[in-house]
Amino acid sequence: MGIQTVEFVSAANPVSLFNPIAFTEGSTKERLQPSFAEIVERICGEMDEIVSHLMDSPTLEDFQELRKSLFESYLKLGHALNNVALAKLDKKELPGLIDASFTALEAEIASAAEVYFGNDAYQEIMFSIGTLKRAYRWIPHIISNEPKEELRAQDAETATNFNVSSMWSQFHLDALRIAMRRNQTIIPEILEELLEGLRLSVMVYAYVRNALNLRGIPAAHQGGLSDVIWDEEDEALANAY
Repeated sequence: MGIQTVEFVSAANPVSLFNPIAFTEGSTKERLQPSFAEIVERICGEMDEIVSHLMDSPTLEDFQELRKSLFESYLKLGHALNNVALAKLDKKELPGLIDASFTALEAEIASAAEVYFGNDAYQEIMFSIGTLKRAYRWIPHIISNEPKEELRAQDAETATNFNVSSMWSQFHLDALRIAMRRNQTIIPEILEELLEGLRLSVMVYAYVRNALNLRGIPAAHQGGLSDVIWDEEDEALANAY
């Protein structure tokens, strides 16, 4: 999924606020009142059902075709999850929520992914999660600080592209996690497609970096983001925005 595809999907699903909840479902449920936690759990269950259906694809062609129809529903559920959570969560809780969620995610992947997918795939998955973690740490700061009035339209476009890129990454990460939990065999072509989708974490990083620039925070002060190390292809993708 290249930049043009992200922008196409974004245009069809405009969201002008940065979504901080995409990777925080488990921790979110723990911090909500029971009635709202139940809603979050049901939304997460629907998202898992979508991904499970995708992972039943027998061939790469079936996978790609089904993904086209399923991702839009997954994206809408992600937006709904975000809206429910932010309606009841204090923004001050977001940094701790994000850190706790990524810590749990890293632990789950580290516990089994290397044996299940092999070392090369494991390294790619952990790279993408690490990139997302560094980017997401800035989201509470971004949503608490507005850019100048003349930059708000550009910021809204950046937020939309960020949301679609992050949900696309999560979509493929969830597929990998569900395959692990089901002990499901993945044909090499589909595994490569999953890793490629997850690698859009590079664009998540790029959109966060752009949002910080719009708020007048220079690269030298963007702690954590500068720690990301990737190859020339990733760097070219991140700089293409």
